[in-house]
Amino acid sequence: MKIAIIPFGNLGCTSKAAEILRKEIENSEISDTLGDISILGTNVRFGKFNKRFLKFVKKNIAKSGSDSKIFVYIVGAEIERADHYIDEMRKLLPTAVAIRYVWGTLETEGASRMEKFAIESFTDGRRKDGLPKPRLLEKELRALASEVAECCKI
Repeated sequence: MKIAIIPFGNLGCTSKAAEILRKEIENSEISDTLGDISILGTNVRFGKFNKRFLKFVKKNIAKSGSDSKIFVYIVGAEIERADHYIDEMRKLLPTAVAIRYVWGTLETEGASRMEKFAIESFTDGRRKDGLPKPRLLEKELRALASEVAECCKI
C-alpha cells in the first residue's frame, strides 16, 4: 500500500508539514504522484490555494476520479479563516476523507522582494492588531496522521 504525501507550497512550510507527517505515518513517502492513500498539502497565498495544487487536483482527481483515499492539509497564515478554507476545500474535494487547517509559519527565505514586503507587512499588522504570530500546528498534523491510520488501519 502506497501512502503518498504530496506537498504544494512556495516557501517551505508546506514541505515542513509534509516531513512531519512522513515521520508520523508509517510507510509513507513524499511523492509527486497519488498513492493508495494520498495526503495533499497546499498553502494559501493571498486568499487562494496553490496554483500547482489546483492544477494537480483538476488533472488527477476531479476529472478522472481516483481510487486513492484523499486527505488534505492546508497551510495558511490566517487561523481566523480556517473554517472558510476548509469549506472551500470541501467544495473542491468533496470526497476527501479528512481536511485539516494546520496554520503555518511565514517564511521569507527564498521569497521575492515583493513577497518579503507582503509577509513583513502582514506579520506587522497581526502584531499591531494583537493577533498571534502564525505557527505550524503540529497537533493538527498528528491528528491528521491519526485519521489516516484509523481510516486505513495502518
